[in-house]
Amino acid sequence: MSMKGLVLICHAHFALALPVVHVIHPFTWLASKSGLPGTIRSTLQPNPPAPIALPYKVEWISLGIPSFDGILLRARIGVPQLDTSGKDIMAGPLSRAPDKLAQVVRFPVVLMANSWSMPNVEYFGKQLQWAERGYIVVEYDARGWWGSGGDVDLAGPDDMRDISALIDYVLKRQDDWHVNVSAIATCGISYGGGLAVLGAAHDARVVAAASLSGWGNLTDALYPNETPNKAWEKLLVEAGRFTGRFTDELTRVWAQITNRQNVSKVVSWADRRSPVTYARVLASRHVPVFISNNFEDRLFRPEMAATYRQALEGAGVNTFFMLNQGIHAWAEMGGLADMPHNAVFDKVLAWLDCHLKGIASPGLRATPVALQPRQLSLTGPVRKHIFFDAWPAPAIASTRYSLAPRGALRHFGAIRPESAEQALGSSKANITSIDFVAADADDIYFSRYSGLSAGIPIVSELLQVAIRAPIAVNLLLTDARHSIVYMSAPILAQRMLCGTPNVTLFVTPNRGSFQLLSYLYAVDATGMGTLLTHAPRSVWEDEGVVPGAMTSLHISMRTLCTQLSPGVELALGIDTYSPAYTPSNTDAHLAVRIHGNGLSTLDLPWLQA
Repeated sequence: MSMKGLVLICHAHFALALPVVHVIHPFTWLASKSGLPGTIRSTLQPNPPAPIALPYKVEWISLGIPSFDGILLRARIGVPQLDTSGKDIMAGPLSRAPDKLAQVVRFPVVLMANSWSMPNVEYFGKQLQWAERGYIVVEYDARGWWGSGGDVDLAGPDDMRDISALIDYVLKRQDDWHVNVSAIATCGISYGGGLAVLGAAHDARVVAAASLSGWGNLTDALYPNETPNKAWEKLLVEAGRFTGRFTDELTRVWAQITNRQNVSKVVSWADRRSPVTYARVLASRHVPVFISNNFEDRLFRPEMAATYRQALEGAGVNTFFMLNQGIHAWAEMGGLADMPHNAVFDKVLAWLDCHLKGIASPGLRATPVALQPRQLSLTGPVRKHIFFDAWPAPAIASTRYSLAPRGALRHFGAIRPESAEQALGSSKANITSIDFVAADADDIYFSRYSGLSAGIPIVSELLQVAIRAPIAVNLLLTDARHSIVYMSAPILAQRMLCGTPNVTLFVTPNRGSFQLLSYLYAVDATGMGTLLTHAPRSVWEDEGVVPGAMTSLHISMRTLCTQLSPGVELALGIDTYSPAYTPSNTDAHLAVRIHGNGLSTLDLPWLQA
């Protein structure tokens, strides 16, 4: 085959064809030239129910599927093949009764929508692998994206009707494709993950849904702790305009989100697009939900994923929950590249086998929560997941610490255990060595630079997970006028922080609107702090805070799971600005007094030995 021919095949694979097109994928052609069967063999070693052997050969179909309003949804479908004539249509030994196969074999269906701005080809590796294992896998571009018609609906009602139209099309082919009509699931990453659970809630034919790096509550994702997520929202908008078609209304909504305008309307709009809104619907139909998110995801943050899982479980939905190291959609990338083992997709496949094929997987029910600890060192192997039978886990205990002011003569305040038994792995002598400061509070003033930082938005967290480049600051160089840093005593024993740190601050602002950023660092002997987690909290004029009056703020920080070594100190930093978020006030005369000594506190989740 000439290079020109190969290019034409690739083009046919990605192009939207109005009639059904049976496509020979270039990987299949290469396999045939090397003497292999017509498709690449999966690297997995499945153990399917007898008498069917695996992997199946796969027929590829690219087409435009009409939706309810006539627009075409570009889709690529991988269909496992049966041949009742007795020919070896599977890449393995055939049953001795080929004429019976079509009567007894029915393939489950998995629908997969594209991620935000990505074409549906992102899933090709998984589609091939799963189709070889006996799944009919439908990848499609959601409306408004790439080759599909219409405008971006951002998980709105039109997207839900599109999912139903895709299922309608598959069921029309149930005899030809040997469809198991009672085993239909939805699955996707990011935007596709949100669509997966929403689609399951809106179409009763969907019996399971898997959300990878998706959202549960869109309002919380857009306004973490009442703070517009400026950096990620700008990235989404710019990428969306390049690869999708936005309506004027969607453009207006994005502007209102970024600038925190018309909040009640935006919240109503977001609630309709939030899977947690439909938790009871999913529970009433006993639809299990797989949730996987990542610890460094600053778009769909891990603590929001944990809250999402708790909301579903509270409504009676059976869930499997994973938190992995990585930024948004990072942990799934190895699986998309069809690497031999990917923790997320290995679990997803076992979960699909369980719920669509009835293949038992006891671990999914016995330990339905999996967290992957972070490796702080620059070398060493990637840590494996820790499994729990519940979340919040009984093995994790939250310990409260008081924040003691620094006073006039000190650079740092102190993180003080509320009792000797709650020391950071230290003895009572370590506690009494922290001098009590008589001053009740510290003042910090607005500045765009304080010396504290959560890194360059998006870039720093990417480097942290890709090459283990820590987000670090020298706490000795922080500006005491524009920030406050509280330090703990050294940790004497190896311990693991695993869960959601929470900060409660009692403050007196001189303005009715302000923003506070909290940062938690692991500090070495030189004063260098490695960022463990952070979170914003914004107060707006419409919240009714009175200047000069004391008020309390609760800040849920990003969930973490990190092993800490002996000798490390913990530091909690507070300042008034971050380039990652939309500020509520940039008045140069803004000041916030932070009260300590029994008022402001830090709660840390420790994994018990």
